[in-house]
Amino acid sequence: MPAFSVITRIWCVCGALLAASAVIMSALAAHLPDEQLAQGGRAMLHNATDVQMWHALALISIGLRLPRHAPRLTLIAGFGLLTGTLMFVSGVCYTAFSGHRAFHIAPTGGSLLIISWCILAYSWAFCKSRSENSGPHP
Repeated sequence: MPAFSVITRIWCVCGALLAASAVIMSALAAHLPDEQLAQGGRAMLHNATDVQMWHALALISIGLRLPRHAPRLTLIAGFGLLTGTLMFVSGVCYTAFSGHRAFHIAPTGGSLLIISWCILAYSWAFCKSRSENSGPHP
């Protein structure tokens, strides 16, 4: 088994934990009685679960793709994806259970997700890893 860098392990562990909790949320969405959810809450939970699972897989993929000395923008994008997912999903879940809006948490998280995906695209298209920038070593 290859030796993974610390940052690779962090992204993979965060992705795996997001995926595990997405499965739990999916089970809740499927089995909770309607009276424990706000109107439309079941659909909200399913949507939140989908977003969380896709971003969990994205974090794992980012972690496995990272070179040992990843560009800073890639690390920033990964952190944004993690933070945006947590914000978006927690805001949607709060609304699904309570019926109240969560102070712009979900839209802010969604916006952070969009920005993070754009940063990631830019990073992969134009940035070299820090080890590529250092040139040959004598």
